[in-house]
Amino acid sequence: NDEGSTYYLSLDKWFGVTSGRNIFPVWAKWFLISVAVIILLLFLGNIILRFKVREKTEKIQKELAERRQAEEALRESEAQYRDLFENANELIQSVSSEGRFLRVNKKWKDTLGYNEEDIANMSIWEIIHPESAQHCQEVFSKIFCGERIDVIETIFLAKDGTPIPVEGTASCR
Repeated sequence: NDEGSTYYLSLDKWFGVTSGRNIFPVWAKWFLISVAVIILLLFLGNIILRFKVREKTEKIQKELAERRQAEEALRESEAQYRDLFENANELIQSVSSEGRFLRVNKKWKDTLGYNEEDIANMSIWEIIHPESAQHCQEVFSKIFCGERIDVIETIFLAKDGTPIPVEGTASCR
């Protein structure tokens, strides 16, 4: 074990080995330690990434479940509204600012005798009796200015020309 021999001097020169007992070079130790640290950091990073992905996935799933519940509640509400609108025992109509019918319920169609095709090509002014037209124009002007009219009395004309006295409320939305 002559540390000054050519053998040990060569090991020291080429591999950085300074002692006969330690044949593993110092740079190799640091290299392996560095590789081990990098592998450890990658492993920990992977664990953290998986945790964050799982967390985000759960959050998105929760939001999707809430959205599905809200959509289902909206569908139920719309179905109830549609049922109430269609099966009401009153004449219900929705009219655009130009006087075109947006929606009318079944009772309205049955009472006045118009069908969907008729309604699509009509305006409110075609079903208002000529004697009520001036009064209705004044009321509609008030409504379009934002006033709520609690009671409107007018006369509608059925498809067969029969006058139908009506009374109701109106508001602008």
